[in-house]
Amino acid sequence: RASAGYYHVSGNVTNCSDYPDEDLLTGIVGQWFRGYIDGLGQYFESYSSREAVLRRTLVAASGGTWPDLCLTTSPAGQLPCAPNMTRINLVVDYIASGSMAEALALGVWEMAPGLPHPRNLTGCSFLASFEVSYLLGVDVCEGGSHATLRGVCAEACKCSSGMEECPIECGIKAFAALSLASP
Repeated sequence: RASAGYYHVSGNVTNCSDYPDEDLLTGIVGQWFRGYIDGLGQYFESYSSREAVLRRTLVAASGGTWPDLCLTTSPAGQLPCAPNMTRINLVVDYIASGSMAEALALGVWEMAPGLPHPRNLTGCSFLASFEVSYLLGVDVCEGGSHATLRGVCAEACKCSSGMEECPIECGIKAFAALSLASP
């Protein structure tokens, strides 16, 4: 896996934490991160066949988890609301065209141009969020058919002892916590 290889090559110690946003864009970490995002971009481009599913997902999200996709808020900010199809289409096009991947590689943490994450997350927290996972249909913290971001986003990916691709320090941190909790 790429992230596990990164730690072997660089020798960096993260103390089981996330790399700061700016570090994801520079040096060897930035090179690795851009390669990872390029892979995500290829995945995004395959989204064109699933644009209708993504639109339905966003319409549902506008009624609860993402009020920025509403036309107007209901009285006292209550949901559900009428979905803003212009914004929804903007998000769909941003993802399906690969523009989101291009922006992420530059450190632009937006769901679409001018539309921040619903909880204003950036960096590792943005990428590992349930909202991004839900939209993209891929969890960057779970392995399987793709490498994960656990090596650079250990905290956001909730790394713990024995998890593949997590820095070894996560196991040490978990062991130390258990030792302190013992009588």
